Amino acid sequence: MHPWKSYGDTDFITGLRAYAAFAVILVHSGGAGLRQLGSLGQHIAGLGATGVYVFFVISGFSVAASYNASASYPEYLARRLLRIAPLYYVWLLIAAATAGLSYWGHQFRVHLDPYNWFMHLSFLSFLDYRVANSVLGVEWSIPVEVFWYLVLPFLFRLIMRHRLGVPVALVASFCAYLAVRELGRFLPLSPDDAALAIRWSPLPYVFSYCLGVCAYKIRRPAGDVSIAIVLAAAVAYVFVPPDRIDPFIAVSVVTFALICIGSGQSVICRALFTNRVALFLGAISYGVYLSHFPLKAMMGVEGGGLSAFLLIAAAATVVSTLTYYVVEQPCRQLAGRLPRLARA
Repeated sequence: MHPWKSYGDTDFITGLRAYAAFAVILVHSGGAGLRQLGSLGQHIAGLGATGVYVFFVISGFSVAASYNASASYPEYLARRLLRIAPLYYVWLLIAAATAGLSYWGHQFRVHLDPYNWFMHLSFLSFLDYRVANSVLGVEWSIPVEVFWYLVLPFLFRLIMRHRLGVPVALVASFCAYLAVRELGRFLPLSPDDAALAIRWSPLPYVFSYCLGVCAYKIRRPAGDVSIAIVLAAAVAYVFVPPDRIDPFIAVSVVTFALICIGSGQSVICRALFTNRVALFLGAISYGVYLSHFPLKAMMGVEGGGLSAFLLIAAAATVVSTLTYYVVEQPCRQLAGRLPRLARA
């Protein structure tokens, strides 16, 4: 029996998660040798960081689907937290007990003290950029997700109920993103620290999450020609200098377009996203994302060559397969039983 849950015609989104997770490993492992190939290689390796933006747009879509299928806001929220919190807590404990502080924890000279633990366990670490990424090295995105779990259902209602909900949400959230980018100038911090404080907060990602909700409302599966055009635009972007088009905007919009028109009937989607390998890796992608940086520290992997990428990716895949069955799958099953437990 395969480990992934089938979502029918949107199974390709599970496969898309796999690409996003391993893109993040690419940048954190040093670029798999791409950085030694000149400016283009540097750009491609750097784009690995945008895998998180793919996750955010997908999360917006998933939140919309989950909330729409839930009987109440508390039930929806409990199901979302059961999916994200247990493995997050497990990896916080593992990393703290083995690797200790992450690179960012050492940079900001923080400690694994009660304050740091409270901020992490309560999902409030985005309020203090110094601790936001101090344990796993990638955990800043988890409180961002939880924040939008709390807020997005209210935006979902507005978007779904009004005829102009989609265009208004897209324009308003894009303008909000542009405004948030300028907030760093007004913070009493150095420019680098201010940039991190904004980047590791939920505020810039209102655009990503609104894209996901809007994709849920307007999704219309299309044929291979339309999907090929979107993917061709994504490939073409690789050759565009990063200062010409904001990577956050480019990757978020491409992800939005794929979710809007992707189809289980598409030959391209079946080849790239719904083959068994992509679906398997997509199913365990959350564990891959959380584990790869602590595993890199535990194994003492250095260098930015292909071997470093393959070693970290293989270790994260093996460990995440184990945690999927031991932690994630039981929690998902419990989340699926919540409606019956509530009625009991």
